[in-house]
Formats: sequence, structure tokens, C-alpha cells
Amino acid sequence: MVPDLRHMKNLAHLDLRNSATRTIRFPPSLVFLAFTTISNIQAWADPPQSGTNHNGLYLPKLKILMCNTLHQAEFLLSTTAAQNRVDSEASDSGLESLHISRAEAVESNEFEHLDLDRFKYVTDLSLFGARQFDDKWLPLFVRHLHHLQKIEVSNSDISGYGVKKVIEASPGIKSVVAKNCQNLGADAVDWARSKGIEVINPMQKDVKSGRQVRYGP
Repeated sequence: MVPDLRHMKNLAHLDLRNSATRTIRFPPSLVFLAFTTISNIQAWADPPQSGTNHNGLYLPKLKILMCNTLHQAEFLLSTTAAQNRVDSEASDSGLESLHISRAEAVESNEFEHLDLDRFKYVTDLSLFGARQFDDKWLPLFVRHLHHLQKIEVSNSDISGYGVKKVIEASPGIKSVVAKNCQNLGADAVDWARSKGIEVINPMQKDVKSGRQVRYGP
């Protein structure tokens, strides 16, 4: 039997990271949602609950989301936006903090089918351990995050080139957390700090970037 929490109208915080639950119906009151064991979220959108139009994936108040993949996050936001249009409500997502633990490699043709503008109000982005999000895909993603202030790319394959592109695409960025990034050299860290950006990156000063970049003045 699938747990159905839609009747819990005052539930704001739901953390399923240590749960074996693989399917669940969310209440629309959630402000914080975290899960790791839920996989094919698209497959179990329920028919609308009696007396409402909500299908268990309607999260209009969500501010903080921690999930596995970019596709999951976009699907949740698109489902909510579609329902908002039915209810004649504002369809923009108010999501402010997005943490993706297994960010998948997204092919260029897949980007065309993801409405990345749904993430435009995100100020805090974490892609901890997401090695597939590298120099190529990360700048393409963050340029849709118009209010981005902090990004974490620890344990990723990003290099100094990628850091430069991310900063150029995010004029409001204030902090970059990049621990254990083997392709990121001290030259890129120093360049970012010279721009007034906090860079959290414990590393040896003699480490050289795997990709040489001219950072400019």
C-alpha cells in the first residue's frame, strides 16, 4: 500500500533520506522535502484525490528540495506548475534551495525537454558528488539560475575552466564550495577569490589545474 500523506495539511518538513519508502503521495503543504530511495517518480503520479485536483506531486510551497537527479526535480516543479495553471494560480516555482546527489549526465537534446527556467529562483545549489556535471553541463544549467548565490560542486570533475564559466554565468554568485575536485587547480581558486568570491577549497597551493585557462585581469 502506498503511503498517502495528502491529508496532513500542516506538514511542512518531510525527510525520507533514511527511509526505505519508494513511493509516496506528498501533501501540498511541504516546504522542505528530501528523499534518496524514490527512483521512478514519474511513474506513480496518482489520480487526483477526491475533492481536489492534486495528484500527490503538487508542491506549491516547496522551498528546499533534496533529491537524486535533475529530472526528478524538474518533474516535481513542472507537475506543480501545471496544477497551478488549472487552479489559476501563479505557475512560477518558489524553490530556493536545490540539492542533487546523483546529478546525471544530460545530453544536449535532453536539455531541450527540461524547463530549466523553473529553477530561476534557486539561490543555493548543491551537486555534491555529481561527477557527471562537469565543465560542459554545469555552465549550461546555472545560466538559468538567475538568483544563484552559492554553489557546491565538491567531489565533482569540474576544472578551473568550468569554475570560470559558472562564475561568468552567475553575476550574483558569492560562494563556491569545491572540496576534493581533482581537476581544479590553485590558479582557478585564486582567480575566483580575486573577484571577491568565497571559495571553500582546501588544497595544496602547488596543485595545477588539469586544464590551463587564461583567466584575465
